[in-house]
Amino acid sequence: MTVYVEYAFLENFLLDGMLLYLSFHAAKTRLSWKKLLFSAALGGAFALFFPLLILPPPLEYFLKFAFAFLLCLLAFPRLKSKKDVGRYALTCACFFFFSFALAGAIFGLYSGFAFQEGGYFFGQLPFSVLLIFACCLFLLFRFLLKKIYEKRALHSHIYDCAILYNKRRVAILGYLDSGNLASKFGVPVCFVSPDIVFDFWENEYYSPQEFIAIETLGGEKTLPLYCGELEIKTNNHNLIKKQVYFAPSAHIVSREYKMLLQANILD
Repeated sequence: MTVYVEYAFLENFLLDGMLLYLSFHAAKTRLSWKKLLFSAALGGAFALFFPLLILPPPLEYFLKFAFAFLLCLLAFPRLKSKKDVGRYALTCACFFFFSFALAGAIFGLYSGFAFQEGGYFFGQLPFSVLLIFACCLFLLFRFLLKKIYEKRALHSHIYDCAILYNKRRVAILGYLDSGNLASKFGVPVCFVSPDIVFDFWENEYYSPQEFIAIETLGGEKTLPLYCGELEIKTNNHNLIKKQVYFAPSAHIVSREYKMLLQANILD
């Protein structure tokens, strides 16, 4: 089996670079491109010399894992505090996770091209196919990471709430909207799904206590207001109770939450 050194180096250089980038991105670690490229180049060189070493299997596995830690360390900023050490450990964990995921996916792809030779099944996968496949996996992992962090950011602004009115109490999820500064007579205005308003204020639905005019992309719009009490459980497990106005909003339908909290309601 013929192995082209430049292709082997480039292949491992690109794969290590992708894995390091994904790991640092997943761990929210500050990235230096110079350090990442140097670390990836070292990983490419290591992949060329490793097959030349004659070591017992346990030592081979130890060397591979130790070198993975070294690659992450070389690309990592300075370790100045315990927080940095924890971030480094998380980066390494992400590196191993993406490495195993990528290796499994590539092994599955190789099986369709490879033949057995000396107990190994590698050698028939074209470099261009590997590169395209690795790039597709890289973009997929990048997309999934983006969605995960978007979901995490969304949930960090969602609070367990409860609406109290006329001896009724209904639990509801509320999203703290920094763009919602609406208030009436100094009382915060929270926007809720129309079905919630109708369920609580059925008898008063067509005769609200107050109205509020808000600016939308379509121009000024007037919404009815209904007064009630709101309970909000904060991240510190404190319970905040406030009298607020509730206004129906059709834009909240089919979301994870059914209420937009006023931006300053937790103050």
